[in-house]
Amino acid sequence: MRFDNILLLSFIAIITIIAVGFSGWWIVYSIMQQSWFELVHAIVFFLLMIGTSFFTVIGGIYSWECGRNQLKPKPPTKFSPVAVVVPTYKVNPEIVKETLESIKKIEYPGEMNIYLLDDGKNKVLKEFCKKNGIGYFTRNNREGFKGGAINEFLKTAKEEYLAIFDADEKVTNFNFLMDTMGHFENEKVAFIQTDKGFRKGDLFQDAATITDTGFFNLVQPVNTRYGISLFSGSCGILRIKDLKAIGGFPRALIEDVSSSFRLRLREKIGLHMQISYAKGKPYERFSEFTKSHSRYMYGITELIPIYMRRFPLFGVFENILMGTVMYGLHYLSVVQLLFALVILSILVQGYQVGMVAALLYFIQHITFLVLLSYIFSKSLTRSFLAYLLNFSLLFPRLYSGLKSALKIKMHYYPRITRTERVLSVVSALVYLPFIQQGPVSTIIGLWMSFLFISYMLFKFWKN
Repeated sequence: MRFDNILLLSFIAIITIIAVGFSGWWIVYSIMQQSWFELVHAIVFFLLMIGTSFFTVIGGIYSWECGRNQLKPKPPTKFSPVAVVVPTYKVNPEIVKETLESIKKIEYPGEMNIYLLDDGKNKVLKEFCKKNGIGYFTRNNREGFKGGAINEFLKTAKEEYLAIFDADEKVTNFNFLMDTMGHFENEKVAFIQTDKGFRKGDLFQDAATITDTGFFNLVQPVNTRYGISLFSGSCGILRIKDLKAIGGFPRALIEDVSSSFRLRLREKIGLHMQISYAKGKPYERFSEFTKSHSRYMYGITELIPIYMRRFPLFGVFENILMGTVMYGLHYLSVVQLLFALVILSILVQGYQVGMVAALLYFIQHITFLVLLSYIFSKSLTRSFLAYLLNFSLLFPRLYSGLKSALKIKMHYYPRITRTERVLSVVSALVYLPFIQQGPVSTIIGLWMSFLFISYMLFKFWKN
């Protein structure tokens, strides 16, 4: 890890210690003042600070470890047949053509067959595939969406390995197969996932990319060390016999993560290579960004009961890593909401020491998330915008998770709901009365209002 990154992590640690220490002092102060209702606030706030500090420590460990656990390219000694598939549905034909043309340039001495799985039945693409020697598959329904299209293809596939690219992912590094296929010489390896890169975009698009690629920069490299990386739907390769052994991609909202978990239950491992071989189209609208995260939150919540039933099958550290994946976004969203409620109560009661503790929490929270993003993006502006984007997902994530827990069906392409918009606006308005009641309460009131209204600001800006 670079020296400047070590300094940033050290700075985050110091800010965290100060924030936790002061919240602990608030407990002592409340006892000294014999203010028992304030003491309840102080204890709840302290427990929340301990929780968010645990999240900070985990993030720091991931940041420290990710640079030490990078999977290296490994050329194959034998060249098994590979099927490269591109699932598509009503994507601009010119974009799909570019993707297919780029895939044809992948270097591989063995048999590599390219297939377009077109649920949109586009005649232009069908003719293009015919002229360029690309297999063209379609079907009479869209059952299972992307995963269902791949499962249908697997029924007739004769190749041993399956590489997947999304319709907008243009291959930029043609060593994709030569760098990854060698790892399959270990029979326990079920899949190799590479970084999902995105093309350079505007300020919003780059910030959204930072929000998404944090998973690839932090979580995946460390999980690779223990064989529990997740397959992310594209820019990866799977061993077909292992995929067939779990019945193909399951009918789930996030079929890629679900299949990773089922493969792990069969004692298969997944690896992640921190190299980008293709660049996809960045989010163009805030609604696309929100829908993607809502769908993920719903899908990962569906997996929690399955994971809990098999919790004893995994080791302690493996459970910590898997728990980070399963509960990370739930934890982040719930803790953000609880902090917002406790801070609102602090403002209502007028606890001055509590307001300072809340201010220190803001400083610690912003410092941690922004600087952690900065380590990989090297842009403070985009990192700060990524922080706001992450907070703007608070209600969409909680709403999707709740719907999943209550077994309320969500469509594969969820919509932004009126409930999320109303909650964001009302939450922002609640904090406005505390402006001009003192310098600290003004800062807190303005900041909380700004955080909650960020959802609507992004919606108006990029919709």
